[in-house]
Amino acid sequence: MKNQNSKINEFIKKNSGLSYDELSDRIRQELGLEINSESVRKRYSRLGLPPKKVNSQNRDLLDLPEPKSGLDIRGEHIVINWSNQTIITDLGEWGNFPCSFDMHNAIQRSYVTAGENDTAAIVAMKFDFPHAKAVQLYAKHHGFTKSSLPQTDLEFETGLTVEEAVARNIQTMKRETYKKTERAKWKVTQDAANKWFDFHHNVLKPFENHIEEFLPKMKLQKLNLPKLEKEKVASVIGSSDLHFMKQCYDAYGKEIYNQEIALQKIGEHTARLIAKKLQSGVPEKFYLTIGGDDLHIDNPMQTTTKGTPQSNSTQGSYRIALGPYLDMTIATIECFAQVAPVEVILTPGNHNENTAYLLGTALERYYALRNKMNGNHKVNMTVRFHERVYMQYGSNCFIFNHMSKMSLVKTKKDLHKLILSEARSQGIDLQTVRNFTMFGQHLHHDLQEDLGGMVELIVFMSLSEEDDWHQDSGYVGSKKRLAMYNYHRDNGKDSVIYS
Repeated sequence: MKNQNSKINEFIKKNSGLSYDELSDRIRQELGLEINSESVRKRYSRLGLPPKKVNSQNRDLLDLPEPKSGLDIRGEHIVINWSNQTIITDLGEWGNFPCSFDMHNAIQRSYVTAGENDTAAIVAMKFDFPHAKAVQLYAKHHGFTKSSLPQTDLEFETGLTVEEAVARNIQTMKRETYKKTERAKWKVTQDAANKWFDFHHNVLKPFENHIEEFLPKMKLQKLNLPKLEKEKVASVIGSSDLHFMKQCYDAYGKEIYNQEIALQKIGEHTARLIAKKLQSGVPEKFYLTIGGDDLHIDNPMQTTTKGTPQSNSTQGSYRIALGPYLDMTIATIECFAQVAPVEVILTPGNHNENTAYLLGTALERYYALRNKMNGNHKVNMTVRFHERVYMQYGSNCFIFNHMSKMSLVKTKKDLHKLILSEARSQGIDLQTVRNFTMFGQHLHHDLQEDLGGMVELIVFMSLSEEDDWHQDSGYVGSKKRLAMYNYHRDNGKDSVIYS
């Protein structure tokens, strides 16, 4: 037996250039001794010879280290069970997170893969983590970051070579390059399809359903109106930035603003304004803006139009709230329409630009059809696809603008130039106008400033309360009121009424 071992060892030393498989075959053929490649590998190691690199199809037999078993406790947060090849990670408040070796490897690849890294939130959804923060803690405990290699330490421990890791990464980069090329080729088509899908299912369909079910049945409580003579006056209603769906709390945690409070406020202030106006007479018409941040968010993800998150200050579901938002808008319009004709102007805001355009377009068609059917032209809806909307009443030119796309300073500086450039293109007779007034929104506080040259700037107040962002930023203390600005047909601004 001793002589056999010596022969085998000598043969291995002389033929060390051969692979383990080749050595075992040659020993069986030339020495007539039975031996497998794994035994050759072990003798190779005992003889002090350097380990051999082998091809991937034989690595499960030849190149892997001795299989481990039992528990491997690594630090305070990680336990590896080599017997069933699982990892248990302590994620603190998120509890223990068990997963297989393969799943652990997939998590790291998903988190760090070059080309298009998955965010922690996406990784959490893919691998059923309780929260995105749990993914970040998992990565911290296992020592990988966004700039780490896709391969895990565990893969190298179990025999992955540097050459194989490099080859895999090159293949991954090739696949990512191909995928990005294909995505770029079809991006326009995909974007258009996605936008239509989101618009149809998240915005258009709820509006369609609500209009179909609600409008034919809507009944308003009739106002008891005194018989008063009409004045040569038009009343501009300073209503905007209601932020329906916003939810606010005071310093003691008491809820001070929500959907119910918003509906109550707009109803009470509207009734109070009308009552005060009727003490002096009935106006020829009302000018009422809609859409200007009257809705707090613009999609089911609870963000503004540009994607600013509002989830920490939003109450309810966007889809469900579209119906009450539409109810509120129509009820406000119809309340004023019982007194005098109403010119409704759409002024989309930065919080709800897309929804506002849909609202305005839907109401434009609704009131056009209703006026045609009953001949009662009490409401006219104006939708213009321009940042500023110009309307003429006698010698007055009214400019309506949400004012979120141009600063207050720039507005004051450039307003005269804007009027000269835009008014005539929107049907304003500059020869007969003696007073120009821009009605702005967005800033939530009362402002009336004479800019000279027959031009005045007025900013509407808001009935909504301050959420966390406004409180933290110091935007507090503005009065929660509506105003009515009354303009004589010939003489300009006549009075202001507050509710």
